[in-house]
Amino acid sequence: MDDHETWLPKQSSLFFSKYSYINPVQDTEFYLIGNKGIDGGYLIPEMRSIDYFLLIKEYIDEEDFNQIIEVLNQIDDVVVAKEIDPAKLKSKENLLF
Repeated sequence: MDDHETWLPKQSSLFFSKYSYINPVQDTEFYLIGNKGIDGGYLIPEMRSIDYFLLIKEYIDEEDFNQIIEVLNQIDDVVVAKEIDPAKLKSKENLLF
């Protein structure tokens, strides 16, 4: 899918890799968004050590959510997967699309 574009005042647009999957059974949308911009910069600058964010749209119950986290943490190339409360992010507006 098209890259995620974020515009910041006094800067040009920044573009971030974005991938999507829609679960047709539950109508849940999953978006994997890169934190490091294609031409530099960070989507969420206060979390520079994060490579990707998994954004889940629509309802997902706690059991399914915990299972996703558990499976992600079992992947060799994943260092850590954990929940982040977007309300606590300074740059949460960058996640709007």
